[in-house]
Amino acid sequence: MLETVNQSLIDHVLLNITSEYPKDVAEKLALLRREKVLKPVIYIGAGTCGMVAGAGSTSKAVENYLIEKSMAADIIQVGCIGLCSAEPILDIQMPGKNRISFENITADKVDAVLDGVFNYSIPGEYVLGQFRNSNLEAWDGVNYIDELPFFASQKRIVLKIVDISILYLSRSILPEVATGHL
Repeated sequence: MLETVNQSLIDHVLLNITSEYPKDVAEKLALLRREKVLKPVIYIGAGTCGMVAGAGSTSKAVENYLIEKSMAADIIQVGCIGLCSAEPILDIQMPGKNRISFENITADKVDAVLDGVFNYSIPGEYVLGQFRNSNLEAWDGVNYIDELPFFASQKRIVLKIVDISILYLSRSILPEVATGHL
């Protein structure tokens, strides 16, 4: 399997071959990239601008909400996406649904946003947009992030390459470093 992953990464990243990944590699990549999730994932913008805007309190409010409701979800702090005026940004990805992003989510707004999304009802006053993923179901009535004026003229490719490179390192080099075999 590792040899298949390595060759696929070399083909796609270094040689820019656009063929499909083998099915087992594609499934593993989807889970690692969180394009496919098995339980809710909550992303909190915790770059410098997010922290200044209150992401620390937002994160604590999310943790408290999940404890109080006895809900299982992954919480991931992420960096800045460049739209500092919208921080703290809170994204949620439900299994089978596109990742959806909310702006200016301070601690006092967390319960309303999470209650809405966990009940598949989007609190429209806070929604920023959803991320495109043709393999997942889109949220009705929610625009896509890449349609926002801030992002519309941008082409973001570096993070896609970095994402694949990190996967390559985590599967090929890092285990050897961890075990002292490098």
